[in-house]
Amino acid sequence: MTSQNDIQFKHFFLWSADLLCIAGYDGFLRQVNPALCKRLGYSMMELQHRPILDFLHPEDYEKTKQARLNLQNSRPLYDFENRYITKSGETIWLSWTSIPIPERQLIYAIAKDITAKKLLENHRNDMIQNLNQRNKALQKVNYMTSHDLRSCVSNLQNLYSLLDLENIDPENREIVDLIADATEELKVTLSDYIDELKRNSEEKIKADNIYLYSVLQRVLENIKTLLTAINVKLKIDFSEAEMVYFSKTYLYSIFLNLISNSIKYATAKPQLIIAMKSSQTNSFIHLEYKDNGIGFDAEKYKERIFQAHQQAFQEKVVTENITKDSKGLGLYLLQSHMDELGGKVSIHSRPGHGIKVDLYFPKVK
Repeated sequence: MTSQNDIQFKHFFLWSADLLCIAGYDGFLRQVNPALCKRLGYSMMELQHRPILDFLHPEDYEKTKQARLNLQNSRPLYDFENRYITKSGETIWLSWTSIPIPERQLIYAIAKDITAKKLLENHRNDMIQNLNQRNKALQKVNYMTSHDLRSCVSNLQNLYSLLDLENIDPENREIVDLIADATEELKVTLSDYIDELKRNSEEKIKADNIYLYSVLQRVLENIKTLLTAINVKLKIDFSEAEMVYFSKTYLYSIFLNLISNSIKYATAKPQLIIAMKSSQTNSFIHLEYKDNGIGFDAEKYKERIFQAHQQAFQEKVVTENITKDSKGLGLYLLQSHMDELGGKVSIHSRPGHGIKVDLYFPKVK
């Protein structure tokens, strides 16, 4: 006589949306619920009259055999994943929880279909692999660029050493010496970039307590000829906050990009004025950067100001200082540097009213 418990178990077995089965220690299925039959595409008869291994993906034979041995040694199985080939030829992933009943030589098992999850994982892994490959390619380009530029710089220095400086008039001698100084500074900068690339390939870039003015002074020294030629007026006030917790290389890049952009987009008149002032907030060191250049419609370009290869001035050339080979990477790099080390940046500008950049650096630690 069938007990009430047997009836309830039968109903549960037949109507469960999960994939249920009872297998023997001999490797054959004793009972299979309709959900499992439907997912594999086989009838109950087909599943019961062939070894379980016949339905497995060939690459999962060995690990499934080992799992079955563990079950036969009275060790339950949890979250065991393997692949099956459906009758239509589709490969599916199942995650099993299996409990052995040694006295009856049976295994009670429940499976969940995790095929969609596995497809997402595989897609994610492919994307990560692709990103790693692209990062390696970009790193190679960076090394090549820095190396090749250093070779050019070395050639310039060699040419300078060949000059007969005694036969150059004082006015031109001063210009030649400025070229030599700029070349040497460029060589030092490229060496620093290569060192930074090496560190980045080994570990995450590190921040440190650095003086704002010491980094700015190096930038100004590197472009002093250009500043003099354009007659730039600088107003620098770091008295309220002299230091930030940041990367020296990144800060150099930020200062260089901002000042270069100010020069590039300066008006013919009046004199270009660049002002920088630091202050402290509750959470950050605030550095305000301003110039009186041509400005641009920041509201119009707000969605793509910080995107790579974007130029707010690409509609038309508005001043003779603008170089036509700009790649639109300066502000993209600026935001990337700030984001990576926990900073923030915002830009405010209107046509004819210059630009104001608010930089928020982590405080000194």
